[in-house]
Amino acid sequence: MDDRHGQFDSGSHASPPKLAYIDAVRGVAILGVMALHCAQAVPASSTVLQYAMLIGVRGVQLFYLASAITLCMSWNRRSVRELCPTRNYFLRRFWRIAPLFYLAIGGYLLLDGWEPREWAPNGVRGWFVPVTFMMAHGWHPETINAIVPGSWSIAVEFTFYLILPIILSLVTTAGRATSLLAIAMGICIANIWLMPQVWAPRYPENEQYLVDAFTFFNFFSQLPVFAIGVTAYFAIRNRSYRGVVASVVLGVCTSVASIWLRGSELTVPSILKHHVVFSAVLSVIVVFLSMHPVAVVVNPVTLFFGKLSYGLYLIHFAVIHYLTCAFAAQVGERGDVQSVSFFLLAASVSVLLALMANRLVEEPGIALGKRIVAWGESREAKRRRVYSC
Repeated sequence: MDDRHGQFDSGSHASPPKLAYIDAVRGVAILGVMALHCAQAVPASSTVLQYAMLIGVRGVQLFYLASAITLCMSWNRRSVRELCPTRNYFLRRFWRIAPLFYLAIGGYLLLDGWEPREWAPNGVRGWFVPVTFMMAHGWHPETINAIVPGSWSIAVEFTFYLILPIILSLVTTAGRATSLLAIAMGICIANIWLMPQVWAPRYPENEQYLVDAFTFFNFFSQLPVFAIGVTAYFAIRNRSYRGVVASVVLGVCTSVASIWLRGSELTVPSILKHHVVFSAVLSVIVVFLSMHPVAVVVNPVTLFFGKLSYGLYLIHFAVIHYLTCAFAAQVGERGDVQSVSFFLLAASVSVLLALMANRLVEEPGIALGKRIVAWGESREAKRRRVYSC
């Protein structure tokens, strides 16, 4: 979910300056996600504070937008410079996310074991592990969150990595990006109808929540968010809001269709809270920040959290769980002070662990990926020189 290190680094080519607003957006996203899960563990008493924390539910979609924008930038920059851009792209993606994710798989299996749990009511079966290692766990309701909490987003992100080279070979203009967006939203609507038809008959009544969650968590449901990110990339490149305005309009149409298919009541709040509409509005904000990086969003705090966002995402679930268990007797009557205090404590512990993970796992993995890419580029250059003689 974090592509900052893969943004522009390229073998022997010098790395241009990082885009601060992208790191800041990731920082806002991870703070929102952690606030959401802390509010679920220790709810605030006031409606305003509780809503402010629960709005972090869209933090993952904000990650997706940042990822799509930076990957488009990276691809279009490197594809004209490197000898093997597609191979290098996949190598960078793998070494960026796999080392820490694999560590998380082992860590959560040690902490939680193989016993039944909310997202694996029949227990963690043996085949769940290799499927999760391949990051293909996003294709089954019982594997999508079974081992690593929240890893549905990793599965969705990895699927986007796989298809992005195909997308960018076809989507070369803002107009085509809008067409991609329309197709993605059509797929999203079809997903809402199709997934319950496929999976609901396979589960008893008390496990139907898996089907409902899977219908939202799967790649087809989230595809419009990535398409909005691609549209936002062209808006940033062209310094025009036209594409993201189209995203908002198409997003509202998708939201209305989705709510209608679910048989829910069509209201303005339900439409605006839909993840596609919310993502479209967020894309307008991100495009604005690319032109005007205001300090209220782009500041040292958000930049710091943005640089640690991937590790924080994987780690904070365990931190919140064990802090909740450790302080269950002391929490007592839950309220605003307790909720904020719990958030600050969970964030502090998560930051310490994420700093260690960044130093010991993330950075070495990224460095190894760079060396492999550089070695491959050097070998390909020698091969081409031999054949040109």
